[in-house]
Amino acid sequence: MTTLEETATAPVEEFLRRANTTYRVEVAGDPPRSATERAVYTPEVAEPFLMGVRPSYEAAYGAKPGQFAPRATTVDVFVGAVTSCMLGTYALGLEARGIAIAQGELSAEAVSTLATERSGVTFVERIDIRMTTTMGEEHHAAMRKVARVFEKGCILSQTLAGSRCTVAFELVLD
Repeated sequence: MTTLEETATAPVEEFLRRANTTYRVEVAGDPPRSATERAVYTPEVAEPFLMGVRPSYEAAYGAKPGQFAPRATTVDVFVGAVTSCMLGTYALGLEARGIAIAQGELSAEAVSTLATERSGVTFVERIDIRMTTTMGEEHHAAMRKVARVFEKGCILSQTLAGSRCTVAFELVLD
């Protein structure tokens, strides 16, 4: 007989089994600096997404102005992924408490801070995430409660725990 506990953990175990998979990245740009653009192939997704450079990063990438179409950089994708994971995990915590979230009621903005070591190595030092909700006051107590614990459920936040990259979170109840 299957217990409730076994049923609850089965989807998580299946997710973890599927998450241990292979991604493929290929150079997608034209010379010179062809590696500036990369195609990222994700399992179970037919089309790759392209990463590259946006105008404000061209000099750092050694690209000529306008040489490449504006695309998200690796830093953009990294910060966006952490922010998306945090927002999604927070939203799931609210839904688990019976709070439905309509489109436009919950959003997040992130500000990344880069740092450079004396050796010249640059890294993301901090990601400040500000989540804003327009949901009613009747949900504020539950939203505050979820805000105190949800980060432990975010895979990317937990991956960064103890690293040089700090993730800070603020909840704004409008």
